[in-house]
Amino acid sequence: MENVPRPKTTRIRTVKRVFRKRWIQVGLVLLVWLLTGSLLYARLAPKPVVRGEKGDTSKFKFLHCDQCNMELPYNKDLDSRPCPKCPPPKSGFYVPTETSAKSGKAALPPWTKVYVALFTDTVLMLGAVTYLMYRKVPDPNSVFFIVACPYCNQRLRYRAVSHGGLGSCSRCKRMIRFPDEDDAVTEAEVYAADEASARAEAELARAEAEAEAEAQRDGPAH
Repeated sequence: MENVPRPKTTRIRTVKRVFRKRWIQVGLVLLVWLLTGSLLYARLAPKPVVRGEKGDTSKFKFLHCDQCNMELPYNKDLDSRPCPKCPPPKSGFYVPTETSAKSGKAALPPWTKVYVALFTDTVLMLGAVTYLMYRKVPDPNSVFFIVACPYCNQRLRYRAVSHGGLGSCSRCKRMIRFPDEDDAVTEAEVYAADEASARAEAELARAEAEAEAEAQRDGPAH
């Protein structure tokens, strides 16, 4: 029996094969979740307000406790100080606002946007992980692959169990080695490529026919 060389694995196919693994996909989702959460926190987290001589406090009109919601006119000496009505362990602190909380038009607490954004990010992450973990895996016996015989170009159909193994061509009867899993091409991918090629050829033929007809119409009159 002649020595049949093993096909070389291309880098692109290897990368594609790696990213098909479920645990790799879950890891990427978690990485995106962490990066997105970090960006949202950096973008939406309230910046520390510099008060006193270095900060502008003229826009603040009220102070209210973030625990008991007691409200009083703005006083820079009480800004961010503990509320006397809220003893430990649930100590409240005075938060400056531009409008009265009693008017119903007070601004949302400074961390509300951060909490909502991080909650949404986490829900999307959990949804993606759940989808990946419970996604149905195709039955290996129902998936067929196609390889072309290197000697006669006959297309051969085989299952995943033959990856990297030896077989004989049904036409020329010569021994060939089936591609490894990284280089394998499914039957569906081959048919899709054939259809795309046929459509491209049809479009090219139509364009050439239209160009020829246009040239005949624009030709010199006899």
